[in-house]
Amino acid sequence: MIRSRLALALFSGGTLLLGSTLTIGCGGGERARAVDPPSVNVATQGERSQSPRDEREELKRLLTAFDGETHAARKAELASQIDKTAHQRNATATRLYWFTNLEDAKAEAKRTHRPILSLRLLGRLDEEYSCANSRFFRTALYPNAIVRDAMEKDFVLHWSTERAAPLMTIDFGDGRVVKRTVTGNSLHYVLDEQGRPVDAIPGLYDPEAFRQRLDAARDLAKLVSANEDTREETLREAHKAELRRLASTFGRTAFKGRSVRLEDLRPFIEKAKDPKLAGNDSNAVNAPAATLAMPVAATKAVVEFPLVRARVETEEGHALFLTNFFTQKGERTGGNIVLDEHALFAMRAKSPHDWQSTGAPALVDDAQFGAMIAAFKRSMASDTARNELSLHAEIHRWFAGDEKISFASLNERVYRELFKTPASDPWLGLMPPFAYTGIEDDGFVSSR
Repeated sequence: MIRSRLALALFSGGTLLLGSTLTIGCGGGERARAVDPPSVNVATQGERSQSPRDEREELKRLLTAFDGETHAARKAELASQIDKTAHQRNATATRLYWFTNLEDAKAEAKRTHRPILSLRLLGRLDEEYSCANSRFFRTALYPNAIVRDAMEKDFVLHWSTERAAPLMTIDFGDGRVVKRTVTGNSLHYVLDEQGRPVDAIPGLYDPEAFRQRLDAARDLAKLVSANEDTREETLREAHKAELRRLASTFGRTAFKGRSVRLEDLRPFIEKAKDPKLAGNDSNAVNAPAATLAMPVAATKAVVEFPLVRARVETEEGHALFLTNFFTQKGERTGGNIVLDEHALFAMRAKSPHDWQSTGAPALVDDAQFGAMIAAFKRSMASDTARNELSLHAEIHRWFAGDEKISFASLNERVYRELFKTPASDPWLGLMPPFAYTGIEDDGFVSSR
């Protein structure tokens, strides 16, 4: 755990109130340690007391009891049991069952002839403080009927942990404490019945766009499973077709008098420098900073950036231009996003606060909640455009290449090149390597 009385040099440009205490740890501790796909998720191994089939039946029984219960204390007890059985926090909103062992998920996929939708995240899906996007998934995305129905009907669901989610605790010294996650991103891999990747959907999408990506990935998974002899060629051609579709749709886009091509929308923050791949390059010791990772997802950056601020420049020199491009798309299309009553109920159930109130923050009223949702939709729309036109397009390029892609190699590349949190950096870009802090031992404390 890392602890300091002031933010000092912990983050580039970071600020914190005088007298407050900042603590950064990793949520989930050892239980949320990294798990390399496609191995068994040891973060949850040994916790299952029933078979997956029995657990699914138990989940149905518990949900029925929950819906009919009127006593608040008993309802809360049932909700806790539902989360444990479903292997997901807030499972009363999503009502989805998740495998945490990939081999079990593959067995179910083969039995039912359905592809696997495998969520990879920082932290654990069954804990409150997983990474920001995974929290948005389970409160603002999965509860929507069009998403939930597609996930439950068309896929076998599985999640695994990339690594623990860094958790920031700010103690203001007067009894007020705020806890937030700091960095980290998540994505959905689509795997065939044998656990081989056919697509990867990065970050947060709006419900309708996510359902469309799920439909396309489901069809592709079934197509390659039915044509094993030509699997790799079929996969390459499908992703080439997706690139042509994106280029055709957005190739003539203009923004502020400047033509924007699909090629311009490739990942627009500097390439992560991974010491394992950089040979003797002395500059390669600098892992990508957390402030480079956060702008990759606009919605979670709204939560994280007030804690960690930085200007981001790119190798092309137009990050601000592209950021404004995606922001404008969010402003223009955010109002079209539909979050259904199930999602809005799940979001409101998190008890969001009004942070402009003096003293202890008060719960938002209906008007404030409406304004909060409108702003969230704009960020979600910006994320959808960014993820589909930039990150997902890059993933299409990888699949369209000649190299055969494994689950493990794809996951390593996504976190290194797209999410800027390579496995080679144990500090997730949060600790600048040669920044003088003036704190004994740089404030480093280890419980190990």
